[in-house]
Amino acid sequence: MVDFAGWFMPIYYTAILAEHEWTRASCSYFDVSHLGEIRVQGPGAFQFLQYRLTNDMKKLQKGRMLYSLLCDEKAGVLDDILIYQEGNEDYYLIVNAANIRRDLEALLKYAPESLSVEDRRDETACIAVQGPRSEEVLDKIFGFRLAELSYYSFKEDKFLGETVWISRSGYTGEDGFEIFSSNHLSVKIWQKLEAEGNVHGAHPAGLGARNTLRLEAGNALYGNDMDETVTPLEAGLG
Repeated sequence: MVDFAGWFMPIYYTAILAEHEWTRASCSYFDVSHLGEIRVQGPGAFQFLQYRLTNDMKKLQKGRMLYSLLCDEKAGVLDDILIYQEGNEDYYLIVNAANIRRDLEALLKYAPESLSVEDRRDETACIAVQGPRSEEVLDKIFGFRLAELSYYSFKEDKFLGETVWISRSGYTGEDGFEIFSSNHLSVKIWQKLEAEGNVHGAHPAGLGARNTLRLEAGNALYGNDMDETVTPLEAGLG
């Protein structure tokens, strides 16, 4: 266990290499609740994010996700983020744990008064389920029907009568999902994975394997591949 941006995080449960190989072969679940969530909503939200972020917001629609970068005035990268479009003029930005405060400041600096820019990190948890068997595991354990959920899409579902968001992306390079929920419900989600996951080939994995998996897949990591001294083009993210 180590300190990571103020969070007490597991590097591994068994061994990094074993968890890496298991994710490639079957399914692993990761606690990624350290990620930040910022909600941007209100009149002009689309135009503001189109102005403030690097990717083209016109690629988005309700229930879809988009990878983008937040830059400073000199084109240095402040963070890489995922944008979730919840509705017309309503978006969630998933940001890196170490950058939440700075990201908020950079957004608020140019946000019009008509917008609400809200930090939702303290009330939102996230568990990632990654690997070739991840869809099967979530179907069997939770009854989630995910076959029709396309890559870089998300949807609402229910667990224990409470709404959760499930997105389909794969920072590990494998097929995978992220389950966003309230903090108290995330504990029950994790406990159910612990209790029933082993039967279906799912084991917990830590930050160590998450890093080696994303590196093997060629996915960028803020702080390693980019920061405020590196432009998106220099980072290979044109």
